[in-house]
Amino acid sequence: GNLKELTADTGLTAKRCFDIAYEQSSGDAIVVFTINTNVIPQYYSWNGSAWGTVAEACAAIGSGDSEWIGLASKPGADEIIMVTQDANYDVYAQIWDGSAWGNAVNLTAATDVLTNQCFDVAYEQLNKRAMVVYTTLDNYIPKYSIWETANLWVAGGEAAPIADTVNDLRWVRLAARPGSNEILLATSDTDPDLNVQLWYSGATETWSTVPTLVADDTLPTIDFRSFNVAYESTSGEGMVVWSDDDETAEYCNWDGSSWSGGSTAMSATATYSVAWVALASNPDSNEIMLMTSNYVVAVPSVAFDDEYNVNKWDGSSWSGPTNVETLGYTGYEGFAINYDRHSPQVSIIIQKWRELYQ
Repeated sequence: GNLKELTADTGLTAKRCFDIAYEQSSGDAIVVFTINTNVIPQYYSWNGSAWGTVAEACAAIGSGDSEWIGLASKPGADEIIMVTQDANYDVYAQIWDGSAWGNAVNLTAATDVLTNQCFDVAYEQLNKRAMVVYTTLDNYIPKYSIWETANLWVAGGEAAPIADTVNDLRWVRLAARPGSNEILLATSDTDPDLNVQLWYSGATETWSTVPTLVADDTLPTIDFRSFNVAYESTSGEGMVVWSDDDETAEYCNWDGSSWSGGSTAMSATATYSVAWVALASNPDSNEIMLMTSNYVVAVPSVAFDDEYNVNKWDGSSWSGPTNVETLGYTGYEGFAINYDRHSPQVSIIIQKWRELYQ
């Protein structure tokens, strides 16, 4: 129930120009989205029973349409951070304080590409500061900035550089460790490689000295975000899952001191590679759900019969996979998966290419 069309025209089909997050104190939801030719993101609130009135976020975000939008919620508060990547290669961030948007800042005016989401955002779970990591033009070093609890932006600097300095960074993913200030960062590059590193915020704040290369020129393409990261909620162990340029998904674990070797998380029935990877952590256990799309023809831009598969990690091993759709489309991430916060149920949303576009 309570279905609502937020806009009839985002102007985009292959980029995620929307996101949703919940205020952690009130339980209200904020949905932010782009309207075609309007550079200011729009938003609605949801109080659990009714939608609010559409309004504009902070106007101080440059002149380009927001093409990628990411939200993150501050633990135990109503604060939400929004990061946008626009058509002018800018990355902006702004803060929702529970009643209004403000404190907008331009993090960079020079991301490398428009086709990839070149940023991500997560909150430290103890210090409750927001970490934004982003990439810049022709660069192999991730950049970062921090939003402090005292309502100010702190210019962070650079994370650790990847080993292959001739490759430019593309996709960025972050995950925050429960009960800790540790944050896991994964980045893909133009090779395409996959590197992971960790942020430790304690007596000494630092990134890993040297990123760990978990996939060396084996991701299928830079066109898709064929990897993701998550933490087990109970143990606090980290996980990275990625496509190994075939029908399988590989994974490795971070136990707090070292990475395990790569192993197979899932072997799908599709003929060609895993394209998109999503992970969702059960808030009450070490269970993690993995969802992927596999394209079944060699050229995914013309594929109408791609598979969506789901697999479950129980804290020690994988089960499955279970095929949940054979009419998907891998030109963009046409699915989402998440846990119900108050029950062990998992919700999956699927976009069927044929039903929507033919």
